[in-house]
Amino acid sequence: MNSEALKQVLTFQAFRPEPDDPDTVVPQRMAGKKYLCLSISKSRVVWRGVDRKGRLLSVGQADGEFPEILSQYTEEWLGLCDGGWVNVSLNNRFVITLESNLSRKPGTESLLRTNPRAVVGAKYDRSKRYAVYHNPETSASLLLSCEDSLVRSIEDALGGAGFRVMRVSCGLFAMVEDYLRRQHQVGGVRRDFVLIACCEGSACVLSQKKGQWGELRARGGFFSGADIEPVMGISAPLINGSGLGVPIVLLHEHAGGPFASALYSRLESHGAVDVTQPDHLWMVLTQN
Repeated sequence: MNSEALKQVLTFQAFRPEPDDPDTVVPQRMAGKKYLCLSISKSRVVWRGVDRKGRLLSVGQADGEFPEILSQYTEEWLGLCDGGWVNVSLNNRFVITLESNLSRKPGTESLLRTNPRAVVGAKYDRSKRYAVYHNPETSASLLLSCEDSLVRSIEDALGGAGFRVMRVSCGLFAMVEDYLRRQHQVGGVRRDFVLIACCEGSACVLSQKKGQWGELRARGGFFSGADIEPVMGISAPLINGSGLGVPIVLLHEHAGGPFASALYSRLESHGAVDVTQPDHLWMVLTQN
């Protein structure tokens, strides 16, 4: 046994999951390491460092195309992470749909990475990458598809700059999945609601009645700033069809922004409840 292997055994590093292990949650993968989180939109990048104790560092952002921003901030970003490890959220060129009867065989998450056709079936497209979240009470599923070429271009650009990607996800999908999973954990599976989730210019609206996911509408990168009208446009049919007294749940990438405040003000009279936590997107990306 060489000295490096002996060191890993003595420090228990040899028994910890690798940072790029997709089957392990981030806090275990990055225990004792600092890393970088990136949220990449069509014309903006937001970033956050995470220290070795799992605490979020100050946030930064820049407008422009990702390759240009990467070249400008490479040195700063490398200083925020050990070994170049980075966790990426993509906020454009994706589609979220509501599906029925997708495969739920054991190891579905691994199959999506190695053989997505076995899970997605007839909807499989070789130019896409997929993620799925199943309703544990019904046959419905949320299916995310993202352009493989976009993912590869981000991975290649980061790799060429000295970074190592531990995960690429869609922040909006991750936020919706996290909320729904928590609802099932606390036994809120049968209540009615309309969920409006927004993240970096993208939105997903989902209605639920008696535990059944009734309708979903989602669009990526279609609004900016504090203009809530585009989101109201795709949300109104689901709100109007939900019936009187059905709560509207609002979820954003972070709490207290002008867009979140404007949307809540518009929907407060309809019983809207904002469940966004501080640094919500970063919380989801760093805890799951």
